[in-house]
Amino acid sequence: NNSAVTRGSRLENRVIREYEDNAGVLICNFQKELIREKTDDCIKLVAHLDGEIENTNIPFEAKTTNIKNKWKEIPAYYIPQLEFQMFMNKADKAIIAVGYVNSDDDEDICGFDYFEYKKQMTDDEILEYCKQFTKDVEYYKNSFGTVNNGKIIKTAFDNLLIEELENLNDADQITIAHHVQQAIR
Repeated sequence: NNSAVTRGSRLENRVIREYEDNAGVLICNFQKELIREKTDDCIKLVAHLDGEIENTNIPFEAKTTNIKNKWKEIPAYYIPQLEFQMFMNKADKAIIAVGYVNSDDDEDICGFDYFEYKKQMTDDEILEYCKQFTKDVEYYKNSFGTVNNGKIIKTAFDNLLIEELENLNDADQITIAHHVQQAIR
């Protein structure tokens, strides 16, 4: 229930249509969920795709952001999401599109970009990342309070943990918050 999520949900279809018009392809399998059940060797894995490029297994992800945050490249905190989606969908690349708004209340996008991302991690690296991610999420869920709009809201910590959090730079906090938000969903 924050403005970024509300805006993204409201404008996702517009970003998809813009991509289709610009790239000359269609997006299908909207809101596809991929599940890999738990095994003796691996935790249960669940990925959510906004869609796929038609007649392919290429994941498509739609995002929105303020025009002041115009992307020159894919933000680093989205790379693990794309790598995981490609792993789960057995793809070698993914597409991420971003629609820009002037304010969170805008009813349409004022600009648009899209990027192709090629797989860089091996399957073993992704699985190891998932295992570590799961441990990290448990740590952060137990250590931090609510995550709102990309920022961690601190609750009762011991002084050392507060100091540790305050030493993180903004990119680290956003990455942590993004991971926690994805895990909680």
